[in-house]
Amino acid sequence: MLSTKEYIYRSGKFRPSTFILVAIIWLANSMLCAHVIEAATIGALSSGGQSVVAGQLFSVNVIVSTSGTEALNAVSGTISYPISLLQLVSVDKSGSIISFWISEPKYSNATGQVQFEGGVYNPGFTGTQGKIATILFKAKATGTADISFLNASILANDGQGTNILDRTNPAKIQIVPEVAQPLVEPVRTIAIRSATHPDQQAWYNTGDAAFAWDLPPGALSVRTGFDQNQQGVPSDVSSAAISEITHHFDDGVWYFHLQVKTADGWGSISTFKVRVDTNAVNPPKFDRFPTTLTEGDVLLVSGAAPSNSSVHLMLRTSLGKLYEQTVKAGEGGRFQAAWTDQLDNDTYNLTAEATSQRGIKSSPSANLVITIQPSRIERVAKPVIDAATIYATIIGIIFLCALWTWYLIQHFRHFRRKVRADVRRTNQLIHVEFKKLLDQAHSKRKLTAEEERMMSILRENIHRAEEEVESDVRDIGQS
Repeated sequence: MLSTKEYIYRSGKFRPSTFILVAIIWLANSMLCAHVIEAATIGALSSGGQSVVAGQLFSVNVIVSTSGTEALNAVSGTISYPISLLQLVSVDKSGSIISFWISEPKYSNATGQVQFEGGVYNPGFTGTQGKIATILFKAKATGTADISFLNASILANDGQGTNILDRTNPAKIQIVPEVAQPLVEPVRTIAIRSATHPDQQAWYNTGDAAFAWDLPPGALSVRTGFDQNQQGVPSDVSSAAISEITHHFDDGVWYFHLQVKTADGWGSISTFKVRVDTNAVNPPKFDRFPTTLTEGDVLLVSGAAPSNSSVHLMLRTSLGKLYEQTVKAGEGGRFQAAWTDQLDNDTYNLTAEATSQRGIKSSPSANLVITIQPSRIERVAKPVIDAATIYATIIGIIFLCALWTWYLIQHFRHFRRKVRADVRRTNQLIHVEFKKLLDQAHSKRKLTAEEERMMSILRENIHRAEEEVESDVRDIGQS
């Protein structure tokens, strides 16, 4: 096949129509070339700059960009990083332009590689900042860490899968020594608790989990994370120092990670394990049990539970005392339990939980109410004992009252004798004193008529006073 130039030369003809044809061919070639030079790049961009401190966490965004109008619909690549300097902590896909993952991002700190492959729904992606994923690294040692692409491809949304990758942009991270900080009291490890999944070794049939913790004094912020890596590092920073959080887990073994920040910095990471299996385990069901027993009898119950499950029984008194035991359900799902220890007469509540061979716990069974009564002898003797106790109490009260009355009488008699003696002595004393007054009233000289009259009045007043005082004293003695 001859080229246009050869065709012209060999034909020896050059007509306007030929020139037009050549122009059309040249324009088509130019347009084709313009399509071919459409290009895209993929690179690693550190969100924290090109310098980090040893021991610090930092993230790197994997970014794609396109020039022109050509859209991409698929991206793949393998990223390499030095394992002597960096430890990959996690890969975050949130905010990615990838619509579906052909191969989920996977990494290995043994080989120092990250691999990914994903697609974008029609009409594809066009732009300068298309995030594929965010990689969280930990700087292990000082040095220069090159984060580069071993291989990569960016396919155009042209129906032919044209690779439009033009170049890759690696990241060069300088890891500097950590500056010595003054010794401070580290933030203590935070104790995490869960009301929905309290036992970290048990399986639960619900993925809706709630967590709570106590904040240390001066808490400024909280960092949380959920993954399936026991050594995972939390990366979601809350705007406030929260003390509780909820999360939904799919089936599997999951970990909740927590860090708290104070003025001294971020504390150590606390981790709580959650096991979820939504295959429900039915609670045990009692079908043979007594509602009343006599004190001293053996309490025997039986029922049905999942085959080969462990049945945990809880017998609780009205005052809260708990009797527990665990029995095994056989292949047919039957279980039996007995309390051979003597149970006091009381009202008991009995419940049970089943745990499957995988460790999945059921919800509690229906509550049974069992009443244990006193023995027949005790029931017959109790009224007699109660009556004897009442009579003895009454007799005791009467005796004490009689003893107290006798004491008061004896005390009163002694008091009365003392009062009478005092009255007699008082009468004698009054009589003697008034006689002295009368004797003093007699004069040794002859009194005038007026003096005699006054003296007579005085004697009468003294006699009257003596009689009144003696009368008052007698009244006191009688009372």
